Amino acid sequence: MFESRKITPAAFIKEFFDTLTPGVIPREQFIQWDRIESKCKRYSDVLEYYQNLPPKKRKQLLEEIANSLLAADDPVHLMKGSFEILGHTNEYYVSDKDNLQFQDIAAKISEKRDEKSAEKVATILLDIGIENVIRQADLKSTFLGVQVGLESNRRKSVGGDVFHHWVLRLLESTCGLLGQHYELKPEAVIQYKDSRNSKRVDFGILHKGKIKIGVEVNFYTTSGSKPSEIKRAYQNVNLELREVGVELVWITDGAGYLKMKKSMEEAFRVHPNTYNFEMATKHLKEDIYEFLK
Repeated sequence: MFESRKITPAAFIKEFFDTLTPGVIPREQFIQWDRIESKCKRYSDVLEYYQNLPPKKRKQLLEEIANSLLAADDPVHLMKGSFEILGHTNEYYVSDKDNLQFQDIAAKISEKRDEKSAEKVATILLDIGIENVIRQADLKSTFLGVQVGLESNRRKSVGGDVFHHWVLRLLESTCGLLGQHYELKPEAVIQYKDSRNSKRVDFGILHKGKIKIGVEVNFYTTSGSKPSEIKRAYQNVNLELREVGVELVWITDGAGYLKMKKSMEEAFRVHPNTYNFEMATKHLKEDIYEFLK
């Protein structure tokens, strides 16, 4: 256990929540309006196509979409635009019945004039409900709303990436201040005493060429299961790592913890080497020095 972590769970909880960083995404980047505007322009022809379709029964609509895919110079554009209307942004679509790789099936439609492939795409689009969307009075506004809604998924990944970069800079600075015998290794793998097993960590801190500290990093803007995972798994992980002379550190933060105080306290009891970003900034350099001197 690191020196600054030799505190009571109550003291840890107070410090953790007094210094918690709720979010890391700058306000002006909360919604990427430039990206959304670019996407609306990119698929404006697809939106216009659907907006101008006269009311049709399902069979007629299926034939219309299939024929349009067959007639298109770039069927993948119409295909991707159609799925984007439904909020699906990948280069493929999968379900319990399908594995639709857009580029591959577009090539069949374009190069081989494969009517069955075109009908398959049209059937999937209708089965997952595109008709419910394209019948809206203002499809462009509806599409804009879909894109704004998708931003919440982007923020989850971006927030984690930003926090990971924050911790990277902090650890680089910490190792630099500690001196030439300290080195930082991202995505480090630590072998257990039983060499058949290992632990991969976000960062390894090396002292005189050997990994001595493993660092795991997480950021949560919504409540999650990580504190419970810590309680279940880290007790055994700590035992395994200490057998090979390695101490594990967990740096985590975010507004998601505001509804996980009890779980966080229980996690600290199992894994005291836990910090939020401000706590790590304040304590980690000295903790590492004291541990490795």
